[in-house]
Amino acid sequence: MNKQPDPSKLDETKAFNVPMVESVEDDSDEMTEETFADLVAYLDGELAAEEVTEVEQRLARDDAYRDRLRQLQHSWDLLESLPRTSINDDFTRSTVELVALSIGAQVEQRRGQSWWVQRMRWGVAGIIVAVFALGGFGVAYERLTRDQRQLLRDLPVIERVDLYREVNSIEFLEKLASEGLFDEEKADAP
Repeated sequence: MNKQPDPSKLDETKAFNVPMVESVEDDSDEMTEETFADLVAYLDGELAAEEVTEVEQRLARDDAYRDRLRQLQHSWDLLESLPRTSINDDFTRSTVELVALSIGAQVEQRRGQSWWVQRMRWGVAGIIVAVFALGGFGVAYERLTRDQRQLLRDLPVIERVDLYREVNSIEFLEKLASEGLFDEEKADAP
C-alpha cells in the first residue's frame, strides 16, 4: 500500500479548507470517470508507485485537479467523522434468515419450473416421435403399394390381354389406335 497524500505538497495556502459543493460536476471542467477513479485510488493508497508519481505531477501543475482532490479529501474526512455503528447478532441472524428464505423461494420456483419444463420436454419428444412415425408410415406405404398402383394403371391392358394375343402385329394395333378405336375406352375409364 502506498502512503496517504501529503497535504503540504498540494498547496499550503489553501490547506483543505474547501467549502461544501453539491457536485463535482458543477465545475466548468468536467471530471472524467478515469480522473475520479485515479483520485480515489490515490486517496486510498491503491496506486502503483509510477501512478502515484503521475498523479502528484498532475497535482503540481493542475489547479482544477488539485481542487478536485481537496473536495474528495474533504468528503473522506466527513465520512470518517460519522459515528460507527455496531452490528449485533440479531442483525446477522435476520440477514441470514432473509437470504435463506430467498434461496428457498427460488428453489421452489425452480422446482415448479422444472416440472413444467419436464412436461414440455415430454410433449416435444412425443411430437417428434409422432412426426417420425407418420413419416416412416408414409415411406413404407409408398414403397409397399408402388407395385399395386402400377398394376391398377395396367388393369385395362391386363383385362384385354387375351384379345391382344390374337393380334398378329403391333402395326395392326397402331392402325386401330390411329382410327380412334381406343379413344372410346379412355372416355369410359374411371
